[in-house]
Amino acid sequence: MFIIELMYWLWQIILLVITLCVGEVSNLYCLIKPPPESARIEELRGAGEVVFIPAGHFPIATLETYAQFFQETYDLPITLLPPLHLPLQAFDPNRSQYIAEEILAEAKGQVPHSRSNTPVIPVVFTDQDMYIQKYNWQYAFSLRENGMAVVSSARMGYSFNPFQQADQETQE
Repeated sequence: MFIIELMYWLWQIILLVITLCVGEVSNLYCLIKPPPESARIEELRGAGEVVFIPAGHFPIATLETYAQFFQETYDLPITLLPPLHLPLQAFDPNRSQYIAEEILAEAKGQVPHSRSNTPVIPVVFTDQDMYIQKYNWQYAFSLRENGMAVVSSARMGYSFNPFQQADQETQE
């Protein structure tokens, strides 16, 4: 009986050490399986016309920099649309935040139809703090749904934006 008990506790200690060192025991397979093959850039194919829409006080110059980056890096043309006025119903005064779903609903009405038969893919950029209603989160960086997206820079640090220099105060 003593040997069985000893083996049981030894097995428990081994499992604990493995879990602490590499995570869940079920994740061990991830350590031994071959890595997935990455697609080459020539193999990537997309369809659609991407449009960037500034909202709130998001700097248009920053969006122009983003559009230039995607054009030069991925040969992906980006169209910049006029700024989107954030509607009053998109603001939640109880949280002092905008509702991401409401921003997308407002943007949907301002997106022009495609000149070709490809879909228009709008991406709204805002500097306002926002949250997603259907989740119990304090805030959100982005929401993607129904072929649209909204991105908020309100809580992003400078490490998330490689195109913008941090000011002197942030660097110190």
